[in-house]
Amino acid sequence: MKTPVDLGYKMDMGPSSASMNKKMWPTLHLEWPGKYDLPESGEMTVKFVKTGENKSKGPDGKMRYTVDLEIKSIESVEEGEVEESEKEESGSDALDRHMKDKVSESDEGY
Repeated sequence: MKTPVDLGYKMDMGPSSASMNKKMWPTLHLEWPGKYDLPESGEMTVKFVKTGENKSKGPDGKMRYTVDLEIKSIESVEEGEVEESEKEESGSDALDRHMKDKVSESDEGY
């Protein structure tokens, strides 16, 4: 496998133009006992073992591939910067933004 591999893929959630431009990425869930010390973003080198994989057809007829990885060790971590477009917006922030947009529209005479 050539690296790096960009795992991002376009969301296919209907005709909305907003959803067509967004990308999603696979999720890797890590859990261990005790406190961890990871930055909010960065680069990580890990050693892993593939413990499972599956290929199936989704309800839309498109193929879906999944893989399970057991992370054996974290070899290195470098802290990086989170780009504004990658930051997740909380529900309350989205409501505040929506309200601000509505107030701006009413101020402009819409």
